[in-house]
Amino acid sequence: MKMAKPHCLKGILFVWVLLMAGESVGFLVDTTDMCEILLVIDCNHHYHSNGDETLCCTDGNTYKNKCLYVQAKCNNIRLEPMHSGACTESDKNPRMNSTTDSPEPEQTVENFTLSQAFCNDTRPCPADLNPVCGSNRIFYVNLCDFNKAKCNDAGLERIGLSDCKSTTPTQNFRRKNKRMRKQPRPLN
Repeated sequence: MKMAKPHCLKGILFVWVLLMAGESVGFLVDTTDMCEILLVIDCNHHYHSNGDETLCCTDGNTYKNKCLYVQAKCNNIRLEPMHSGACTESDKNPRMNSTTDSPEPEQTVENFTLSQAFCNDTRPCPADLNPVCGSNRIFYVNLCDFNKAKCNDAGLERIGLSDCKSTTPTQNFRRKNKRMRKQPRPLN
């Protein structure tokens, strides 16, 4: 799956979680949607570092905290940390541009940094209406809401909207209430 270059949404979201906890949790959610949320964070004012988070990355740049690194990764999925601390002169020769046209990487466990920040952010998704149907036959308001649900159910997949029509929660609710109305009422 190729990752489209994200565009920023207007919002005031910020992340207060550690962006790189020690182990992968294996969430495979749509990184484009996560980046739309994470790119609006003001990493210099709304992100609180956990000690010294300075990273030297494969583009030869030094990022003073993991929030800035995650934002850079949203714009360049191949970006990876080389080591903690500032880049040295020998690090400033970017290794990333030495590859030729290789395919964009699939979403893998390597993207857990983005997934973890997205899944741990308890703030609601934007309210833009762009329905998505999950394999659990539930309609989600948009891809962001679907991906938040996927944080709790890694097996959740997108299916066609027409597949949700026959078993929507609303129709199930109506069927249940219709059956209840047909039951005789007790006489008191």
